[in-house]
Amino acid sequence: MQPRLDRAIPDGYQRAVPPAPSDRRLLVFTGAIVILAGALFAGVLFFSTGGGDPTPKPGPIYIGLESDLRNSVTTGGPLYFAHPFGGTGFWLAIEDHQLVALVARRPGTASCTAKWESHRNAYIDCHNDDLTSKELNRYPIQMIASGAEKGGIIINFARVTKAPEPLPAKR
Repeated sequence: MQPRLDRAIPDGYQRAVPPAPSDRRLLVFTGAIVILAGALFAGVLFFSTGGGDPTPKPGPIYIGLESDLRNSVTTGGPLYFAHPFGGTGFWLAIEDHQLVALVARRPGTASCTAKWESHRNAYIDCHNDDLTSKELNRYPIQMIASGAEKGGIIINFARVTKAPEPLPAKR
């Protein structure tokens, strides 16, 4: 038995009307526009953030004036700098009256970070062992002698120089 459609409809209600073909076209068109706008936004975001560009190769970076950096290290101790290419950061310190850029990792390890602790006057590795600046690898430093950046320092992240002294024997 089929329901009767000619019954009286209570106040505030309407009969259900199937969507017209023009309504379907409107929904499909609007959905396509939303999808295209999302794809356009994703493309703009992808290219504006560098997209698929690989990480730049490590190279030389200017870090500041030698006189300012030397003064900061002399008065406050070694300065930590994050690695600009995503590698291990470094400590800028003074060793034998020269500025050195010490790799902030225990030599021969992949993840044993060395941090400066002023109350111990030493670099402390992940095993809580004391290290001196001469036991840490370093990035080469170049002093700029002329030009607009005269008196500045460049750190070369393309190379790492071995520590001048070997690590102490394990206890």
